Amino acid sequence: MLLGNWKDFSELENSLSLPELEAMLQANREREHRQHKFAAALKGIDIDAEQADDVQFRREVIERRADAIIRGENPETAEWAAYGIAHEVEEE
Repeated sequence: MLLGNWKDFSELENSLSLPELEAMLQANREREHRQHKFAAALKGIDIDAEQADDVQFRREVIERRADAIIRGENPETAEWAAYGIAHEVEEE
């Protein structure tokens, strides 16, 4: 529970600044993540490993798009290639 000199929640809401509210929200998200990570670990699942794979995949897509732009190619073609789909554009 929150600590402070507030009579009720409306006074708390009126007295909080945006940085304080963001800090409270971030702390709550971190606490929930720890709880979910613990519950998943009891079932033998590593949540952070799945996130690392997703971050690595997104990084590879961004690198492909950047390489395509540098080569003067269509960056969307590179993005589709990341998913294993050949993307061709018909020119008239």
